[in-house]
Amino acid sequence: MKLTTSYQREINRFCKSISAGDYNIKEVTAGALTQARAKLDPWAFKRLISISLDTFYSEVDFNKWHGMRLLAVDGSIINLPHSKSVVVDFGKESYIRKAGSPKSLGRASLLYDLLNQLTLDAQLDGYRISERTLLERHLDKVTNEDLVLGDRNYGVTPVLHMLANKGAKFCIRVKAGTNARREVQEFIASDRQEKVVFFIHQQDVFINK
Repeated sequence: MKLTTSYQREINRFCKSISAGDYNIKEVTAGALTQARAKLDPWAFKRLISISLDTFYSEVDFNKWHGMRLLAVDGSIINLPHSKSVVVDFGKESYIRKAGSPKSLGRASLLYDLLNQLTLDAQLDGYRISERTLLERHLDKVTNEDLVLGDRNYGVTPVLHMLANKGAKFCIRVKAGTNARREVQEFIASDRQEKVVFFIHQQDVFINK
């Protein structure tokens, strides 16, 4: 819910509602709310989200695409607030473009159910942690009845390996530059509109057949 008035007005309104009083006494200050909120254990929110998701998928006839959940994964860089605790956990980056001074940055990643508009998992770590590493942390939420969509940052053999081992289907964009796989380069150089390439998992590598 989006607040349309100040925190203090909303707190006063809430206190009046639960106490059924018609007097105007400031029982809780906005500062007290801020301090209390800072003491909340993040684990509680993770647990509540986990229970909500389990309940939804077990009790609701949710939307699917060709019998599969349609999941998207993506990462983003986040500017973090300046504080001692943030610097301790995330450090500072001094080479960020257009930044006047070193900044604390984080890398966030979401695994999202597109058709049901639900976030299955969220990860936040340091700027130098890759999107692929964060994807690996999402995998306990992925099943063999899912189709995972990803952008070009995920189009590398280790990611394909991880998803294949999980039994999930996936559709991932592949870079077309000089570092692209040989099969991609050959396809781009041809006049074909589509091509099916089979890879066999053998000794931790994908071999084109």
